[in-house]
Amino acid sequence: MRLFVSTSRLLVPRPWHLMALLWFVLLVCTAGCPGTPGQDDAEQSTPTGETSQEVVPNNEPPTADVATEEKATEAASQEATSDAATEEAPQEAGAPEKAAPEAITEAPPEGPQSRCTESGLTMTCEHNTAVLQVGLLSRTVYWQTPLGTPPPEGWPVAIMFQGSLYSSKFSWVGVKNGVFGVYNQVSSLKELLDAGYAVLTPVVKGAGSTFWDTNIPPYAYSWTLSTDHSFMLKIFEDMEQGVFGRINTKKMYAFGISSGGYMTSRMAVAYPGKFRALAIHSGSYANCAGSLCSVPTLPKDHPPTLFLHGTLDPVVPVLTMYPYRDKLKKQGTPQQVVEDPLAAHEWISAAPKAIVAWFQKHP
Repeated sequence: MRLFVSTSRLLVPRPWHLMALLWFVLLVCTAGCPGTPGQDDAEQSTPTGETSQEVVPNNEPPTADVATEEKATEAASQEATSDAATEEAPQEAGAPEKAAPEAITEAPPEGPQSRCTESGLTMTCEHNTAVLQVGLLSRTVYWQTPLGTPPPEGWPVAIMFQGSLYSSKFSWVGVKNGVFGVYNQVSSLKELLDAGYAVLTPVVKGAGSTFWDTNIPPYAYSWTLSTDHSFMLKIFEDMEQGVFGRINTKKMYAFGISSGGYMTSRMAVAYPGKFRALAIHSGSYANCAGSLCSVPTLPKDHPPTLFLHGTLDPVVPVLTMYPYRDKLKKQGTPQQVVEDPLAAHEWISAAPKAIVAWFQKHP
């Protein structure tokens, strides 16, 4: 019994024992008890199999990447704040208003540059109509002047003579790949108008459905008996009177095709000194006809002459043109030949530019 009591006394805790035990527990927990402040939060909260992210404690300096990112964020925030302040800030009293950006104004569209227009495959040239009374006959002339102000002495003028059976009325509208190269014919008028030449296209008798008298007996050798001669005199008179606009009658030119080519030659032999230059297309001397052609001695003042011809022409063979060219060359008159080896009896594609260039060469 005594021993029992004595053992019980040894197991009864003393106050200093309790104090020692408490200090021991605190010491152990400080070293790493679960949930205490000394443990790494990341290690505790990261599940198995997931990538951990390093957390930088507040009392350590940030790494270079984190610092750079924070500065960029701060700069962006300041810039946004500055922009907002600029937009919201009211304008100071008396401060000049900001100039509004200048409006871009387009130049007004330019006016038409030509009397002729193209639409699809068709070229059309504006023109006027004059009806002249020649004896008992009414004869028609289609005409046009260039855009703009005429020179003080008037526009130089080119007279185009139509071919047989094909009225000069159709010289002002042409379709590509049309008969007789009509598109090239209309283009010739356009080039002349655009270059500053007035253009006249007189019509043969019968509303354009016949031909010129130049190579028709008896007029071929007695030209003054022809009504076409009277028609030409009336045209010259009306030019002087301003019927066709302001025309410079000292600068006259002539060109034409087929029957009109022969008529163009007639201008040289019947009206000496009146024309500066000629362009004869698919034709020859004034009283020739088709393959029948004999070129006489030519006048010394014969105008410079351009010949345009299709090598394959069966109506007016190109060989009938050569003697005419040769006689002009022999007497020293300027001449030139433009021949299309693939063309027949038609306006050739080189004609529009070549005619203008030839007339300009002989102002």
